[in-house]
Amino acid sequence: AATVTIGYTGDETRLSTTLEYRQDDNPTTGNLDIIAARGIATWQVTSATRVHAKLHMSKTASALDPTFDAEFSEYVVAAAYRPIVHDRLNILFKYTYLEDLPSPAQVSALGVPIDFAQRGHVAAIDATFQLTRSFAVGAKYAYRLGELRPSRDSSAPWFDSRSDFVAVRADWYFVESWDLLLEARRLTIYEADDSRAGVLAAVYRHVGNHMKVGIGYNFTDFSDDLTVLSYDSRGVFVNIIGVF
Repeated sequence: AATVTIGYTGDETRLSTTLEYRQDDNPTTGNLDIIAARGIATWQVTSATRVHAKLHMSKTASALDPTFDAEFSEYVVAAAYRPIVHDRLNILFKYTYLEDLPSPAQVSALGVPIDFAQRGHVAAIDATFQLTRSFAVGAKYAYRLGELRPSRDSSAPWFDSRSDFVAVRADWYFVESWDLLLEARRLTIYEADDSRAGVLAAVYRHVGNHMKVGIGYNFTDFSDDLTVLSYDSRGVFVNIIGVF
């Protein structure tokens, strides 16, 4: 394997890119040539606005059988509005394009091979408003316009896959250095005519002035990331939030 990384940091701009080439020798899949790339760009437009972009790409080619090939592409453009003086309202926006052809070696949580491919667009906006010094409310909306194929190859056709996610939440700074989060959320899958709803709760502890660590429980089985197509998100989670 060989890796090259190049980076640049300026007063308002930060750029970095990484290229990797790897060759694997496997008796099952034959020789595999893997090319991967990652790029990140951040631009501080104003003191209150920041734009961020990133790309992740990888391609695996088998010399033995093309059914062992795999591809992954993710392009993200995001923006944050976080004013300094009047900082009650904070807004985050994110657009993602994802194209994923999993490796045949990948398996689900049940040990079953992942025999599908996906591609699609996801747009999300998240806003938080500080009502008082100790109480804040927020909301998130995300929409996915994509396609799924129930096969890794062209033996199955692509079909539409549309979904959206809606959440409203409340944050309560109830005692010194402790936050309580309560969120109501709903996921709608249009082609399946299916809708799921539930709540999520968490408690956070502030650590210094720039970080808080939380533990919570997701009472729903879905994620707020619409590129995640599985329903295995129910349960305990740990979350770390940085402030800068």
